[in-house]
Amino acid sequence: MKHLHIFLSALTLFTIVGCTEPTIDTSTDETTRTSIKKVADSLPESARQEFQGAVEFLLFSQLETRDILAAGVTGTSLLQSKMLIAIDGKTAKQVLAEVRSIKSEKAAETAAQHARERDEALAEIEKLERKKAQAKLSTEQLKKFTVTNSQFLKKKGQFGQDQAYIQLSVSNGTDAAVSKAHFVGTLSSPGRSTPWFSDSFFYSIPGGLEKFEIATWTLKPSTMSDWSSAPAPADAEFTVIATQLDGPNGETLYSNDDFSERDAERLERLKLKYRRP
Repeated sequence: MKHLHIFLSALTLFTIVGCTEPTIDTSTDETTRTSIKKVADSLPESARQEFQGAVEFLLFSQLETRDILAAGVTGTSLLQSKMLIAIDGKTAKQVLAEVRSIKSEKAAETAAQHARERDEALAEIEKLERKKAQAKLSTEQLKKFTVTNSQFLKKKGQFGQDQAYIQLSVSNGTDAAVSKAHFVGTLSSPGRSTPWFSDSFFYSIPGGLEKFEIATWTLKPSTMSDWSSAPAPADAEFTVIATQLDGPNGETLYSNDDFSERDAERLERLKLKYRRP
Protein backbone atom coordinates (compact mmCIF):
# COMPACT_ATOMS: atom_id res chain seq x y z
CA MET A 1 0.00 0.00 0.00
CA LYS A 2 2.87 2.28 0.88
CA HIS A 3 4.58 1.54 -2.44
CA LEU A 4 1.35 2.30 -4.31
CA HIS A 5 1.08 5.68 -2.59
CA ILE A 6 4.67 6.55 -3.55
CA PHE A 7 4.04 5.46 -7.13
CA LEU A 8 0.88 7.57 -7.41
CA SER A 9 2.64 10.63 -5.91
CA ALA A 10 5.53 10.25 -8.35
CA LEU A 11 3.08 9.86 -11.23
CA THR A 12 1.22 13.01 -10.18
CA LEU A 13 4.48 14.99 -9.95
CA PHE A 14 5.56 13.69 -13.36
CA THR A 15 2.21 14.74 -14.84
CA ILE A 16 2.48 18.25 -13.39
CA VAL A 17 6.07 18.72 -14.53
CA GLY A 18 5.39 17.17 -17.90
CA CYS A 19 2.45 19.48 -18.53
CA THR A 20 4.27 22.64 -17.47
CA GLU A 21 4.51 25.04 -20.40
CA PRO A 22 7.99 26.36 -21.26
CA THR A 23 8.68 29.96 -20.30
CA ILE A 24 11.02 32.67 -21.52
CA ASP A 25 14.19 33.12 -19.49
CA THR A 26 15.96 36.46 -20.02
CA SER A 27 18.77 35.85 -17.50
CA THR A 28 21.37 36.09 -20.29
CA ASP A 29 21.44 36.70 -24.00
CA GLU A 30 21.91 32.97 -24.57
CA THR A 31 19.00 31.88 -22.34
CA THR A 32 16.82 34.54 -23.96
CA ARG A 33 17.46 33.19 -27.44
CA THR A 34 17.19 29.53 -26.53
CA SER A 35 14.12 29.89 -24.31
CA ILE A 36 12.23 31.89 -26.91
CA LYS A 37 13.04 29.21 -29.48
CA LYS A 38 11.96 26.51 -27.04
CA VAL A 39 8.65 28.24 -26.38
CA ALA A 40 8.11 28.76 -30.12
CA ASP A 41 8.93 25.10 -30.87
CA SER A 42 6.33 23.98 -28.33
CA LEU A 43 3.61 25.64 -30.41
CA PRO A 44 1.92 24.36 -33.52
CA GLU A 45 3.73 25.63 -36.60
CA SER A 46 0.73 27.75 -37.56
CA ALA A 47 1.02 29.72 -34.28
CA ARG A 48 4.76 30.32 -34.25
CA GLN A 49 4.77 33.37 -36.49
CA GLU A 50 2.08 35.03 -34.36
CA PHE A 51 4.12 34.27 -31.24
CA GLN A 52 7.32 35.75 -32.69
CA GLY A 53 5.43 38.88 -33.67
CA ALA A 54 3.88 39.07 -30.20
CA VAL A 55 7.30 38.86 -28.54
CA GLU A 56 8.61 41.72 -30.68
CA PHE A 57 5.49 43.75 -30.03
CA LEU A 58 5.74 43.23 -26.27
CA LEU A 59 9.43 44.15 -26.25
CA PHE A 60 9.01 47.38 -28.18
CA SER A 61 5.77 48.34 -26.42
CA GLN A 62 7.92 49.19 -23.39
CA LEU A 63 9.91 51.84 -25.25
CA GLU A 64 9.27 55.53 -24.72
CA THR A 65 11.07 58.49 -26.25
CA ARG A 66 12.70 59.46 -22.95
CA ASP A 67 14.08 55.90 -22.60
CA ILE A 68 15.64 56.05 -26.05
CA LEU A 69 17.20 59.44 -25.32
CA ALA A 70 18.49 58.21 -21.97
CA ALA A 71 19.99 55.15 -23.63
CA GLY A 72 22.02 57.44 -25.88
CA VAL A 73 23.69 58.85 -22.76
CA THR A 74 23.91 55.88 -20.39
CA GLY A 75 24.15 53.05 -22.91
CA THR A 76 21.64 50.43 -24.04
CA SER A 77 21.86 48.01 -21.10
CA LEU A 78 19.17 49.78 -19.07
CA LEU A 79 16.94 50.04 -22.11
CA GLN A 80 17.43 46.36 -22.95
CA SER A 81 16.71 45.36 -19.37
CA LYS A 82 13.42 47.25 -19.39
CA MET A 83 12.41 45.57 -22.64
CA LEU A 84 13.25 42.06 -21.46
CA ILE A 85 11.33 42.37 -18.21
CA ALA A 86 8.16 42.48 -20.33
CA ILE A 87 8.64 38.89 -21.53
CA ASP A 88 10.64 37.28 -18.71
CA GLY A 89 8.98 34.22 -17.17
CA LYS A 90 6.04 34.27 -19.56
CA THR A 91 4.59 31.35 -21.46
CA ALA A 92 3.42 31.59 -25.04
CA LYS A 93 -0.20 31.90 -23.89
CA GLN A 94 0.73 34.71 -21.49
CA VAL A 95 2.67 36.60 -24.16
CA LEU A 96 -0.17 36.31 -26.67
CA ALA A 97 -2.80 37.21 -24.08
CA GLU A 98 -0.91 40.30 -22.94
CA VAL A 99 -0.38 41.48 -26.50
CA ARG A 100 -4.07 41.04 -27.29
CA SER A 101 -4.94 42.95 -24.12
CA ILE A 102 -2.59 45.83 -24.99
CA LYS A 103 -3.92 46.02 -28.55
CA SER A 104 -7.49 45.94 -27.28
CA GLU A 105 -6.79 48.79 -24.84
CA LYS A 106 -5.08 50.82 -27.56
CA ALA A 107 -7.99 50.22 -29.92
CA ALA A 108 -10.42 51.38 -27.22
CA GLU A 109 -8.29 54.47 -26.53
CA THR A 110 -8.10 55.24 -30.24
CA ALA A 111 -11.87 54.85 -30.64
CA ALA A 112 -12.45 57.12 -27.64
CA GLN A 113 -10.04 59.70 -29.04
CA HIS A 114 -11.78 59.61 -32.43
CA ALA A 115 -15.14 60.02 -30.69
CA ARG A 116 -13.83 63.04 -28.77
CA GLU A 117 -12.39 64.56 -31.94
CA ARG A 118 -15.69 64.01 -33.73
CA ASP A 119 -17.69 65.60 -30.90
CA GLU A 120 -15.33 68.58 -30.85
CA ALA A 121 -15.51 68.89 -34.64
CA LEU A 122 -19.33 68.76 -34.65
CA ALA A 123 -19.41 71.42 -31.94
CA GLU A 124 -17.08 73.59 -34.01
CA ILE A 125 -19.26 73.05 -37.08
CA GLU A 126 -22.29 74.29 -35.15
CA LYS A 127 -20.33 77.31 -33.90
CA LEU A 128 -19.14 78.17 -37.41
CA GLU A 129 -22.65 77.71 -38.82
CA ARG A 130 -23.97 80.19 -36.24
CA LYS A 131 -21.13 82.54 -37.12
CA LYS A 132 -21.97 82.19 -40.81
CA ALA A 133 -25.64 82.94 -40.13
CA GLN A 134 -24.65 85.98 -38.07
CA ALA A 135 -22.40 87.17 -40.89
CA LYS A 136 -25.28 86.90 -43.34
CA LEU A 137 -27.44 88.97 -40.99
CA SER A 138 -24.63 91.50 -40.58
CA THR A 139 -24.24 91.83 -44.35
CA GLU A 140 -27.97 92.50 -44.73
CA GLN A 141 -27.99 95.07 -41.93
CA LEU A 142 -24.82 96.83 -43.09
CA LYS A 143 -26.41 97.35 -46.48
CA LYS A 144 -29.25 99.16 -44.71
CA PHE A 145 -26.81 101.63 -43.16
CA THR A 146 -26.46 103.58 -46.38
CA VAL A 147 -24.00 106.31 -47.26
CA THR A 148 -26.13 108.56 -49.43
CA ASN A 149 -23.39 111.10 -50.13
CA SER A 150 -19.61 111.11 -49.65
CA GLN A 151 -16.95 113.66 -50.47
CA PHE A 152 -13.23 113.88 -49.86
CA LEU A 153 -11.41 117.16 -50.05
CA LYS A 154 -8.27 118.89 -48.84
CA LYS A 155 -7.66 122.39 -47.58
CA LYS A 156 -4.58 124.17 -46.40
CA GLY A 157 -4.32 124.27 -42.64
CA GLN A 158 -3.21 127.12 -40.38
CA PHE A 159 0.45 126.27 -40.87
CA GLY A 160 0.25 125.50 -44.58
CA GLN A 161 -0.10 121.75 -44.26
CA ASP A 162 -2.77 119.77 -46.11
CA GLN A 163 -5.83 119.05 -44.00
CA ALA A 164 -8.12 116.24 -45.18
CA TYR A 165 -11.90 116.39 -44.74
CA ILE A 166 -14.45 113.62 -45.17
CA GLN A 167 -18.07 114.62 -45.62
CA LEU A 168 -20.73 111.96 -45.20
CA SER A 169 -24.49 111.80 -45.34
CA VAL A 170 -25.88 108.57 -43.88
CA SER A 171 -29.20 106.89 -43.22
CA ASN A 172 -29.64 104.27 -40.49
CA GLY A 173 -32.06 101.72 -41.87
CA THR A 174 -30.91 98.95 -39.54
CA ASP A 175 -32.87 97.44 -36.65
CA ALA A 176 -30.75 99.10 -33.94
CA ALA A 177 -29.37 102.39 -32.65
CA VAL A 178 -25.74 102.96 -33.59
CA SER A 179 -23.13 104.69 -31.43
CA LYS A 180 -20.09 104.17 -33.63
CA ALA A 181 -19.72 103.47 -37.33
CA HIS A 182 -16.69 101.97 -39.07
CA PHE A 183 -16.10 102.59 -42.76
CA VAL A 184 -13.78 101.91 -45.67
CA GLY A 185 -13.26 104.84 -48.01
CA THR A 186 -11.84 104.51 -51.52
CA LEU A 187 -10.56 107.15 -53.94
CA SER A 188 -10.63 106.02 -57.56
CA SER A 189 -10.88 107.48 -61.02
CA PRO A 190 -13.14 106.21 -63.83
CA GLY A 191 -11.31 103.84 -66.15
CA ARG A 192 -8.59 102.99 -63.63
CA SER A 193 -8.48 99.41 -62.33
CA THR A 194 -6.43 100.39 -59.28
CA PRO A 195 -7.72 102.97 -56.80
CA TRP A 196 -5.61 105.93 -55.77
CA PHE A 197 -6.15 105.25 -52.13
CA SER A 198 -8.24 103.09 -49.80
CA ASP A 199 -8.28 102.99 -46.02
CA SER A 200 -10.54 102.48 -43.01
CA PHE A 201 -11.83 105.06 -40.56
CA PHE A 202 -14.52 105.31 -37.90
CA TYR A 203 -16.76 107.91 -36.32
CA SER A 204 -18.12 107.95 -32.77
CA ILE A 205 -21.54 109.51 -33.20
CA PRO A 206 -22.47 112.13 -30.57
CA GLY A 207 -25.81 111.03 -29.15
CA GLY A 208 -25.83 108.03 -31.50
CA LEU A 209 -27.99 107.49 -34.54
CA GLU A 210 -31.36 105.91 -33.87
CA LYS A 211 -33.28 103.63 -36.22
CA PHE A 212 -34.42 105.41 -39.40
CA GLU A 213 -32.51 108.60 -38.53
CA ILE A 214 -30.35 110.43 -41.06
CA ALA A 215 -27.31 112.59 -40.46
CA THR A 216 -24.59 114.56 -42.20
CA TRP A 217 -21.08 114.71 -40.76
CA THR A 218 -17.83 116.41 -41.57
CA LEU A 219 -14.89 114.40 -40.30
CA LYS A 220 -11.41 115.80 -39.87
CA PRO A 221 -8.75 113.06 -39.91
CA SER A 222 -5.52 113.70 -38.04
CA THR A 223 -2.80 115.44 -40.05
CA MET A 224 -0.61 112.49 -39.04
CA SER A 225 -2.93 109.96 -40.68
CA ASP A 226 -2.55 108.53 -44.19
CA TRP A 227 -5.64 110.44 -45.26
CA SER A 228 -3.69 113.70 -45.15
CA SER A 229 -1.25 112.40 -47.77
CA ALA A 230 -3.87 110.60 -49.88
CA PRO A 231 -3.79 111.66 -53.56
CA ALA A 232 -7.01 113.27 -54.73
CA PRO A 233 -7.05 113.97 -58.49
CA ALA A 234 -9.82 116.22 -59.76
CA ASP A 235 -11.67 113.30 -61.38
CA ALA A 236 -11.37 111.02 -58.35
CA GLU A 237 -14.59 109.58 -56.97
CA PHE A 238 -14.93 108.90 -53.28
CA THR A 239 -16.98 105.87 -52.24
CA VAL A 240 -17.62 104.83 -48.66
CA ILE A 241 -19.20 101.66 -47.26
CA ALA A 242 -19.97 100.72 -43.65
CA THR A 243 -18.00 97.70 -42.38
CA GLN A 244 -19.02 97.59 -38.71
CA LEU A 245 -21.66 99.15 -36.49
CA ASP A 246 -21.46 99.34 -32.70
CA GLY A 247 -24.42 99.57 -30.35
CA PRO A 248 -25.18 101.99 -27.49
CA ASN A 249 -22.98 100.08 -25.04
CA GLY A 250 -20.05 99.78 -27.42
CA GLU A 251 -20.90 96.21 -28.39
CA THR A 252 -20.45 95.11 -31.99
CA LEU A 253 -23.84 94.88 -33.64
CA TYR A 254 -22.87 93.99 -37.19
CA SER A 255 -19.50 93.42 -38.82
CA ASN A 256 -18.31 92.16 -42.18
CA ASP A 257 -15.47 90.39 -40.31
CA ASP A 258 -17.92 88.03 -38.57
CA PHE A 259 -17.20 85.17 -40.95
CA SER A 260 -13.83 85.24 -42.67
CA GLU A 261 -12.62 83.32 -45.71
CA ARG A 262 -10.56 81.22 -43.32
CA ASP A 263 -13.72 80.39 -41.35
CA ALA A 264 -15.46 79.32 -44.55
CA GLU A 265 -12.58 77.03 -45.56
CA ARG A 266 -12.45 75.51 -42.09
CA LEU A 267 -16.19 74.85 -42.11
CA GLU A 268 -16.05 73.13 -45.50
CA ARG A 269 -13.13 70.92 -44.42
CA LEU A 270 -14.89 69.84 -41.25
CA LYS A 271 -18.18 69.14 -43.01
CA LEU A 272 -16.39 67.11 -45.67
CA LYS A 273 -14.42 65.08 -43.12
CA TYR A 274 -17.33 64.41 -40.80
CA ARG A 275 -19.92 64.04 -43.56
CA ARG A 276 -22.23 66.79 -42.44
CA PRO A 277 -24.52 68.01 -45.27
